[in-house]
Amino acid sequence: MISTRRADIRSGIRLTTEVAILTRKLTRDYVLGAAVARAVRGVNLQIRRNEFTAIMEPSGSGKATLMKMLGCFDTPTSGECWLNSQKGGRTA
Repeated sequence: MISTRRADIRSGIRLTTEVAILTRKLTRDYVLGAAVARAVRGVNLQIRRNEFTAIMEPSGSGKATLMKMLGCFDTPTSGECWLNSQKGGRTA
């Protein structure tokens, strides 16, 4: 499970052209029969243009799931995600 230790996002934040990726309380759950697998839990992230960022966690921690949501290829279970000032994905 991926979660950030640093929350850069506050309520009422304004998106600027300097911010390339912004997430707020991003989560992704998978329902497996009666069980729920929580791949991503409450990720708050802000990445500015021309900024290099590395996401490093153990295998099976949700990195690929997070990357798919950041690229708008997967929809989060809850939370908000913006890519280039455009809100991505539908949330529950």
